[in-house]
Amino acid sequence: MKQSAAVFCEVRYHLDPHRLSEFEEYGRAWVELIERHGGIHHGFFMPRAAPSDITISFPDKGRCGAEDVARAVWFS
Repeated sequence: MKQSAAVFCEVRYHLDPHRLSEFEEYGRAWVELIERHGGIHHGFFMPRAAPSDITISFPDKGRCGAEDVARAVWFS
């Protein structure tokens, strides 16, 4: 039996804050395509304000990312 290799993909998007609804529409279509072709989409990760009651597990190691960058992650 031939084994297929797993593929991990990460896509980085630069967001236009005035076009987030268009990005949402694009994201829904992209998830559907990935799943239709056998992949598992793990979501879009978008910037947001950090909760005020959360601390970083490793002091001096965490930092906030850019406010206009989102990432998508999936496996196939």
